[in-house]
Amino acid sequence: ILKASETSIEQQKEDISKELVGSNKHLIVFIDDIDRLDCDEIHAVFRLVRQVADFKNTIYVLSLDEERVAKSIGKYFGEGCESDGRQFLEKIVQIPIVLPQIQKNDLKRLLRDHLVEVFNSCKLEVLEVSEILNKIYPLFETYREIIRYRNQLQFFFPLVHTEVNHSDYCILEAIKTLNPKAYNLIRDNKPYMLR
Repeated sequence: ILKASETSIEQQKEDISKELVGSNKHLIVFIDDIDRLDCDEIHAVFRLVRQVADFKNTIYVLSLDEERVAKSIGKYFGEGCESDGRQFLEKIVQIPIVLPQIQKNDLKRLLRDHLVEVFNSCKLEVLEVSEILNKIYPLFETYREIIRYRNQLQFFFPLVHTEVNHSDYCILEAIKTLNPKAYNLIRDNKPYMLR
């Protein structure tokens, strides 16, 4: 067991690296959703990976939205622009793996599956799903948005499905999930919407 008072940080790092090499094992560390952190936290993660935790036999898999992270890191380096952040990322990330954006048809199918699941849970006819789907699927751009929407529906729809128009409710939930400001405008101007 290493004690900070007895050994320097550099010596501790070296000792840990020797242990990792001696174990004949490789350590893979996954750090997900880096782009969801605030600027200081993003910078801290990359500082940690670059300066502190660069052990032998250790691989870091960093999951992030490159554009958002580059903008954030760019504030700390160079002139503070996105291109400075991208240059910094290129020094840290040795093998970038860019995932393709999900196709609209696949998004539509996933959204349909989730709507059918919600309707089935309430023992409702799924015939309405096609009508609802055609109205809302163009609003969705990512699977994460679909999951957020599905979570909203799974929680609230069973509570109100006997009291609301299903199509209107599902459309309003989509607006509330994807554009809360627009939803608030609708809610706050109900008399104009109901004329």
